[in-house]
Amino acid sequence: MTLIDLKAGLEDPARGVITSLDLVIVVVDPTNASIQIAVDIKNMVDQIKAGKLPATKHLEDPKLVEMANKIFREAKIKNVLVILNKIKNREIESYVKRELKKKGIEPIGTIYEDPTISLSWLKGQPLENVKAEIEVEKLVKRLEEMSI
Repeated sequence: MTLIDLKAGLEDPARGVITSLDLVIVVVDPTNASIQIAVDIKNMVDQIKAGKLPATKHLEDPKLVEMANKIFREAKIKNVLVILNKIKNREIESYVKRELKKKGIEPIGTIYEDPTISLSWLKGQPLENVKAEIEVEKLVKRLEEMSI
């Protein structure tokens, strides 16, 4: 398992990294930027799976062009899954799901905002009796059932 934090965007290096993964799980916070990143990643993976080669006009060395093309031709990526995160209520969850659905994305689960996490971090205490833990366990079980 490899965890890659793309922060606020999808830079060129991430595109190459994605080709070597089997699966990408995008965690979507309730922001327009986060929704757009999920859409961009799904579109990019769809293009890779369809055999579209990367942009290489900026590469001067033909060996680099061939290497980039080879990496994309041999891409292992199979799928993109989306998990909603830090969702405050059902209204926000419905809105985010609706926006993703417009782009052909169906989230596999939701982790609701849990104030006990912030309080534990603030106090420097271990996480105990966190509601989000139950939601994460459900997601892990679902992933296991998907045989990914």
